[in-house]
Amino acid sequence: MPLPDGVPSGTVYSGPVANAAGRMGTGTVTLIPVRKVTGHGAIIPASPVTLTVVAGVIPPQLVAATDDPAMGPPWVYEVHESLNGTYADPYHIEVPTGATVNLSTVAPVQVTPDWSRVVGSVNGVRPDINGNVEVDTALVQVIRRSTLTFGSPNRPPLAALASGAYQVTARMMQDSAITPTRYRLLYANVDSQSGVYAGTPLTLATAYVGTPAFDDPNYRGKWLGNFAAPPVQVYAGGGAVPTAGPTADLVTPWITNAGEITAGKPFVVSLGLIPGSGGAGVVVSDCFGAVVATPTAANQAGVVAPADGYAFAGGLGDLRVQMEGPADPGADLIVVGVGASGDSGYTAGNPAAGIRALADPPDAWLSAATRRAGRQVINLAANGSSLTDWTNPDGRIYTRVDLTTTVPDLAIIGTMVANDCQIGRDVGDILDDYAAVVDVLRGMGIPRVVGCTIPPAALAGSEEDVRREFNGVLGSGTLFALDGVIDLDAAVRDPANVAVMQADLLSVDGLHPLIRGHMVLASAARIT
Repeated sequence: MPLPDGVPSGTVYSGPVANAAGRMGTGTVTLIPVRKVTGHGAIIPASPVTLTVVAGVIPPQLVAATDDPAMGPPWVYEVHESLNGTYADPYHIEVPTGATVNLSTVAPVQVTPDWSRVVGSVNGVRPDINGNVEVDTALVQVIRRSTLTFGSPNRPPLAALASGAYQVTARMMQDSAITPTRYRLLYANVDSQSGVYAGTPLTLATAYVGTPAFDDPNYRGKWLGNFAAPPVQVYAGGGAVPTAGPTADLVTPWITNAGEITAGKPFVVSLGLIPGSGGAGVVVSDCFGAVVATPTAANQAGVVAPADGYAFAGGLGDLRVQMEGPADPGADLIVVGVGASGDSGYTAGNPAAGIRALADPPDAWLSAATRRAGRQVINLAANGSSLTDWTNPDGRIYTRVDLTTTVPDLAIIGTMVANDCQIGRDVGDILDDYAAVVDVLRGMGIPRVVGCTIPPAALAGSEEDVRREFNGVLGSGTLFALDGVIDLDAAVRDPANVAVMQADLLSVDGLHPLIRGHMVLASAARIT
């Protein structure tokens, strides 16, 4: 088998094989590469290898490892044998010298690996783009990594925040399906769809995490931006936010979670930002975000209720929280969602009825559906995006999150096709690009990909005809080898007029659902 990129070539295993007990037969032998690692930064091969044994012989194959002394202690394999219908207890062998290995003569070795944390799959090893996996000795457990996003930064920057005269507090809310052992903040001043940086010099002076106070009397106690109690300061490094670069982010050091982020409990991240002179300001996202910006106020990031009040301008910048926590084989499921505003949680609300415009990221149907299942969602949905934005795996729209170490089990393709219909694309081109997006997600190693039909989207004429034709093709299950289809269209369309959404679910713009509409969409998904 070919070697993964970045894995040094080494001993070649091929030819006759017998098991450790000397039994010849048929079945499989699985070799799981491990290593006696001495420090951070070592690598291990990309994945276990299962070899088929026929009459005691494995046809010539490569199972690569390295015994290069420069790489440190020798490689070992954990060997799992299933021969003649019997499963043997696993054992370890060191990388031997020579072109073949005979498992009946290679002496097992006692191995107590020093490595204790593998970023990646708990059922095998997940490679990065070079075929390597980060290993260090910081924690005494196998962990999984996940990332929470805070809205879709794609609106024009607030130009007033480019003068260098302001201290800014920006607050955004999320909730997590896991309680992390540790986490870190990633921040960029960039349009998540286009990858264009606003270019304003920013300093992240401080960051706090705390519990939101749900104090809006007009709409079911919605969050207004305040903390329920004094928050915890988690960062005070005064870091400079990069002003350019396709994947450039300010990344804080890892923060040990002391209970400020708990599974199933909403939390708020409050950033103290100092804009420098120049650039276009700070990019705004279409989520509900509380902002304080005055020329003279002291930093308000850590106070329960800022003295200067708020402007509800949406989130500022592209904030993400990368988390690590103990893996739970058989229960863990990380979902990544790709899509547009109908998936990010955006809503125009209904101000006349006291329903506040813009939604918090947990209000998105993708978040609600996964939360109900006790799963974690990485919601990458970018407002205004169409399929062509998602056909390049190297674009900012994907690389906001490191999908090589944050390992999704399931991808959900949301409702961005509505934007393709709106710009007048024909169904053939849409289907071609949809297939390309499926290929991109499969190419990332995501084992399951699910599609969604497109809800009514204020389309008319040929645009509406294309939406219905696409839904018909997708719902037939005959294309793309999808693992399932979520029928969002059927969940929210008006039975009396299938071209529109039910009125009580639709926000004032006639296009996006209210939060209650997102909840109905979430009920259409069965994530197990």
